[in-house]
Order: sequence, then C-alpha cells, then structure tokens
Amino acid sequence: MTTAEAERSFSTLKRIKTASRATMGQDRLNALTCITIHKDTIGSINNFINRVIDHFALQKDRRMDLLYKYVHEIALRGHDESTESYNRGVFLDLITRDAKNDPLLANHLETATVARYTSKETQNELLNCMYNIYLEELKSDITNTKFVSVQADEATDAGKRTQFVIILRFLKEGKLVERFLEFVEVSDRTADGLATTLTEALEKLDVKEKLIAQTYDGAAVMSGRLSGVQRRSLDSHMCERAINTFQDAVSSIRMEISSYLPEEQHQAKRRRDDRSENKLAAIEACDIIANQITDRFSQHNAVISFNLLNVDNFPTFVNSFPTNLISEAVTYYPILHKPKLTTELEVLYSNNTFTQCESMIELYRLICTSELGTTFVEVTKFLEIALTTPMTTAEAERSFSTLKRIKTASRATMGQDRLNALTCITIHKDTIGSINNFINRVIDHFALQKDRRMDLLYK
Repeated sequence: MTTAEAERSFSTLKRIKTASRATMGQDRLNALTCITIHKDTIGSINNFINRVIDHFALQKDRRMDLLYKYVHEIALRGHDESTESYNRGVFLDLITRDAKNDPLLANHLETATVARYTSKETQNELLNCMYNIYLEELKSDITNTKFVSVQADEATDAGKRTQFVIILRFLKEGKLVERFLEFVEVSDRTADGLATTLTEALEKLDVKEKLIAQTYDGAAVMSGRLSGVQRRSLDSHMCERAINTFQDAVSSIRMEISSYLPEEQHQAKRRRDDRSENKLAAIEACDIIANQITDRFSQHNAVISFNLLNVDNFPTFVNSFPTNLISEAVTYYPILHKPKLTTELEVLYSNNTFTQCESMIELYRLICTSELGTTFVEVTKFLEIALTTPMTTAEAERSFSTLKRIKTASRATMGQDRLNALTCITIHKDTIGSINNFINRVIDHFALQKDRRMDLLYK
C-alpha cells in the first residue's frame, strides 16, 4: 500500500545519473537502473550471458566477435559481500572471475578459513601499498629535479568536510609534469591553518630548497594556449595600469556606498536596520581589498621577467636588449648570475635556430637535446624556473572533479587514506602503469607491513 519501491528507484536514479553524467540517454538510464535494482533476477535468468551476446550479434553486422568491458572509478566494495549477495562489489567479483581460470586461487578461496585476504581491511592495505609505491617514485623524481612549485586549493566534499589538495609541478626528463600529492582534511581554514597544513605536507618530501613558486587560486581567463596569459606577452606598464584601475574601482565603490549612509547615526537604544549593517560590512570589505592589493601584486614583475624567454620577443630584443628585465629577473631569483645570463641571452637572441622555436618548452627541449646545457647554463636554469612556475591551479580543480566522482554521497564516510589512494590511482593511471615492477613491489610492501599468516615472500 506504499510507493517504497518507487522511492528506491529514485535513489538509484540519483546514484546513476549524477551531475557528471547528466546527458545520459533514456535507454542507457533504463538499462543501468534495471541491472542495478534487479541483480538477483538477472542472475537467475538461464544462459543470460550467451543470450545477451547472441542478441548483440544479431542486432546488426559487427566487426568484433567479443564484447569487452572494463571498470572505471566504480566502488570496489559492495553493499553486501556475503556469498549469496548479488552486489558483492567489484573487488570480490573480479577475484571470483579470475578464480575460474586459476585453480590455485580457486583452491585458496574454497579451503582457506583464515587469511583469505579478501576483507575490506585487506583492500585498504593494498590500496595504501599502491599509494606508497607511487609516493616513493614521486620522491625519487623530486630528488632528481632542480625546482618544484606547489599548487593548493580547498573544497568541500560530499561528507561536508573541507579537503585541501596539494599538487606538485616540476620537470622530468624534459617534460612538465603535475603530480597529485594528497588530500588533507582541514578544520582550520584560516591562512595560518592552511599554511601549517601545507608546510607539514611538504616537509615529508624535503622540497624546501627547491620550492620556487606557490599558487593558491586560479582563473579560467589565465589559462589557454591561444588567448590566455600563458600565451600573451606580459607588460609591466600594462600590469601597473590594471592594478591602478582596480584600486580606483574599489575606491569608487566604497565612496558610493558611503554616500548612502546617513550622516548622523541613530540613537544607541534604537536598533540599526539591516540595510545599514550590510552597507557598513561592504565598506569594511572594500577597505580590506584596497589594503591587500599592493601586497598581492607586489611580485608581478617576477612573472614579467619571463618575457626574456618568450620566443616571440627575440627579434625585438636583438635590436633593443632588455637590460631592465634582466635586472628584475636577478632581483627575484638571486641564484641567476647576471653577467653570464646577459651574455648567454645575447647569443640566444642572435641565433636563428632558437628564434624558430614556438614556445619556452620547445626552446628548453632544443637546448637539452642539442646538449647545450653546459653552454647556456644560466638560460637553462631560468627556463626551468619559468616552466616550473604555474600560471593556474587547473590541476587542483581537476582533482576536485575526481574527488566528486570518488567520494559520492553513498561513500561519504570514506577515510582519507583510501581517498588519497583511489584519487592517485584514478588521476595517474599512466604514471603508475610505467613504474617498473609495480605489482611485485606492491606485494612485497604488503607482505612486509606486518606479520602475515601466509608466506607472501619467496626467497
């Protein structure tokens, strides 16, 4: 006498047709909903798989005889992991499938009463082992690079907890890479609290001496290959004009708000109306912004000095050498040697081979592949600084997109260790796949974590 089943169908609908899959078609939605709700019914249909394959083959001419499917960003654990359940989770279902082709594994699952290593604790331990191997490779890469920059941002997850993400950017074998480090759950969202969290995370990697840039917020207008700041040439006067214009706009807004306030305040016993309170708050906000503008944009010349390496400017610099930009670069980066940098840039600007490059990264790769690093020592160093410096926090935003897909409303109680491991595996599949002997290293790490009842190491 109720519509409970209909309500359960709507719950399933919310889990299947999420914001990231809002364009899903009705046929696909109905099929996925049916499979999700009626796993037991479908599982009891005789010869179901073969009938599906036959139906698929007869729909139209097929170029492939076999149907492949894969699991991507799906929860490893199921709602009910008992033997009779039809929703045991991806982890147990994959093990059961592999056991059909592996007699040794099948025998273990049938006869082992303890140490079956299929529990949720084992899953978490294996995920942590994978994440730890990834961190070992990350530390090795950082050891072999000269400069590192950090991107940080924060967002709220499905469990209403504040997640602080940390991304590292550096050069590896002539290529720019951005690596996810971790999500940190923070309770103190003040500047001091977030700074402490970031410092503690970076201390584990010992990057203090290599850290040359930090980025804490981004804007879509700053990125882009064709029209963004990374592509455009920055001009010192243009930046100063933009800052001054912004300051004038804030001051104008403040004065306009002030003009709306009455000259004489009401008597103390009378309560101020909400509009006056809001206006006073707006004035205070304008004052804070005006005071912070100078500090926030005080180092814009450091980025402007990267124009020395903008290949589009090389023809201009041949006739008008940018002495002022070199002074700015050396001021903000004392590790650069000014006389050597000046000499090397003069040679660089006058050589047609370098002027044909289309970007900084192409120029850097040309110098590296031509083994000219010992000739252009200061230019190479400056290029590495410029390339390592991020202009946006786009990678941090992509991490939050992954966070939303992994830590959904139905998995809101997920722990931080599991969250970091799953995020790492999701974002850096290619990196993990390229780690030498990864599977064996994970097994060794798992075996050595603590005393195991089964001998997992063979000597």
